[in-house]
Amino acid sequence: MLALEDQFDIVKIVEQYLQKLRFIICTFTHPIVTLEHFKSNFLDYRMVVSDIRMPRARFAKKVKGIKPEVKIILMTVFALNHPLTSLRWLMLV
Repeated sequence: MLALEDQFDIVKIVEQYLQKLRFIICTFTHPIVTLEHFKSNFLDYRMVVSDIRMPRARFAKKVKGIKPEVKIILMTVFALNHPLTSLRWLMLV
């Protein structure tokens, strides 16, 4: 599993939690570096976890463009009534 979150403390919490669930996880805090890693290693991943408010908001679509069958979980620490968490935006992934 690959996880992208621009806040280091949050990505570490995600990493620790998923490791407790016995997932093998590779974490990143920068979307461009993450995308380059994914391009080179896409066969290693079946699932990606990403912050919905990533500065490069099209990260999830780019990942799907590289490997359409990859599952993507979008997370946020913001309220669910925020415009970026609308169903319309989530359907783009």
